[in-house]
This record gives sequence, structure tokens and C-alpha cells, in this order.
Amino acid sequence: FIIGTNSLVLGVKEIESARTVDDANITLVITRPDTQRFDKKPKLLSVENGLYTFEKFDIQKPGRWQIMSKVTVGELTTFKKLEVNATK
Repeated sequence: FIIGTNSLVLGVKEIESARTVDDANITLVITRPDTQRFDKKPKLLSVENGLYTFEKFDIQKPGRWQIMSKVTVGELTTFKKLEVNATK
């Protein structure tokens, strides 16, 4: 991330067939590891060819951030956490 406006696009594919998935339900939370005070919950804007584009969000605090996702396709659900660093 950078200090300022950021955006996220996530790709979803089936593992075995590598087929893109356009019907997943994805929830995102952008958070700091030490507090929920700065949480961002970008909304899904569009889905095309397995690419899920979320609304832009502002990051004003440098340092460690986490992208927490919940992805549901049919009866299957997975949770992922990715750590990133926000810089100027």
C-alpha cells in the first residue's frame, strides 16, 4: 500500500481446472494488526473473468496492514490473511 488512495483486484480460480470463478461471495477487511480503529471494508464494484474489483480506499497511517478475506463459492468457504506495508 501507499499513503493515500489504494485499490484491490482479487482473482478467483478453481484449483483443479484453473477455471475462473465469477460467482464467489467475497468480504474484505483492511486492518491494522494492533487495532480495529482504522479498519476499511471496501465494497465490491465489479466482477469480470474471475477478477473482483473493489472500491478505492485511503490509507493514512504507515506501517503494517493486513488484508483479511472471506471467499465463499457454493458450499466452500476459505479465509486468507495477507500482510502488507504502507509507505509514503
